[in-house]
Amino acid sequence: MRIFLRLITTVLIALVCSLWPAGRPTVAAGTCGCLGTADAAALGSADAAFIGTLSSYTVTPLANGVNEPATYTFAVESVFKGTVPSTAVVFSFADPGSCGLVSMETGIRYVVFATLVRSDSFHPTGAPEGKLMSTTCDGTQMLAAGAAAPDYLGNAAPPVTAATGNTLAPVTLELPPAPDTTWKRSLAIAVGAVVAIGIVARLLSGRQRHVVR
Repeated sequence: MRIFLRLITTVLIALVCSLWPAGRPTVAAGTCGCLGTADAAALGSADAAFIGTLSSYTVTPLANGVNEPATYTFAVESVFKGTVPSTAVVFSFADPGSCGLVSMETGIRYVVFATLVRSDSFHPTGAPEGKLMSTTCDGTQMLAAGAAAPDYLGNAAPPVTAATGNTLAPVTLELPPAPDTTWKRSLAIAVGAVVAIGIVARLLSGRQRHVVR
């Protein structure tokens, strides 16, 4: 009986792991456990990466304080991934417990790693879909004044100048189509069920032979 329980437990664990979504960890409000991302990994996971000087930031208080948003405006000097305007607005959370960018100072240069706001992701209240956002999980970090861009960023490109009258407007990046993984999950469930049934049948068959003897 103990062997039977161990085998079933192993199968269930394997099935759960096969269905668990890959990628960066999900972050729930008030429970940030991110310790930052390694530089190369940060660049690979980001939808946009750039170096810019923080010119201003705004925190928008909400009545209930849930997902309280903060916006950071950067004067962009160089872009290493994605399409970023010369004046880039990056959304984040005001609460460090929600992995929001904190201790950011105006006049300081930063290497910013940002992702696109998606409707199905945990994001600051009011952040429009397709805009840039960054958290402490994404690897945004301070860069010393006059310091060269880190080598891992690769070749730099100039920011995009998107003007509306005399005001630079943030560029909205296109969201890539979400991959359809429904068939993969269905296949994993089916395989797991077949394996579990096979194990149970084999164990029951063995017990019956033992009883006959």
